[in-house]
Amino acid sequence: MTDQSNEVRSVKRAFEIIEALKAHGEATVTELADDVGIPASTAHNHLATLESVGYVVKNDHVYDLANRFVHLGDHIKLQQELYRVAKPSIDRFAEQSGEMVNLVVEEHGRAIYLSTSIGDHAPRNFQFVREWDYLHSTAAGKVILASLPEERVHEILDRRGLPTVTERTTTDREELFEELQAVREQGYALNDQENRDGVRAVAAHIRTGSGSPAAVSVSGLTTRIHGDRFAEELPEAVRDVTKAIEIDLIH
Repeated sequence: MTDQSNEVRSVKRAFEIIEALKAHGEATVTELADDVGIPASTAHNHLATLESVGYVVKNDHVYDLANRFVHLGDHIKLQQELYRVAKPSIDRFAEQSGEMVNLVVEEHGRAIYLSTSIGDHAPRNFQFVREWDYLHSTAAGKVILASLPEERVHEILDRRGLPTVTERTTTDREELFEELQAVREQGYALNDQENRDGVRAVAAHIRTGSGSPAAVSVSGLTTRIHGDRFAEELPEAVRDVTKAIEIDLIH
């Protein structure tokens, strides 16, 4: 847990404004102030500072995030061996399956999308991938939870809870632990509309060698992922992809 006594309020506020800009796209000072819950004058001061250091751009009376964030994101990803090694396999799998394929890691008790590749048959709205998801409601997240010590899983659930994302989401801790045991035994996890209505996913764990949990997931519409493809074909395919990534990480 974060020690709130060590928080610098102005820094925290600046990032709240950045997050609000990310959610809004372009926004005025008043819109951002209302969203964050601060006076317009305070929002203006933060925005002026962020603009002066190159992280915000201003067009007339409207603000937006600067392209500098693109370079930061690229830098962070390219510094990670997992991303560099797994990216070609992720792209090939998306092309072969026609679905959306994700490289997912755990950070702060959440499922973070490190890389996403979109196949030809994935809906266009899949292009707008969420930056993170709960671990308990996603196939990749459940695979990651299944790879962690039980104590760590309890810590994550205590911090993040088991919120309902769809009516199919597992929200009972005992039931989730039973599912995680099944994931360990079968070597993959399924998500049957538990994170998004009309979408199924299959995921398998990547043994990175560093101890950091990671997974590959493939997801698509229920009209395309069903029957043997959901129960057998994609589980086998995603496990083959993760095994190939593990071999590449060793060499």
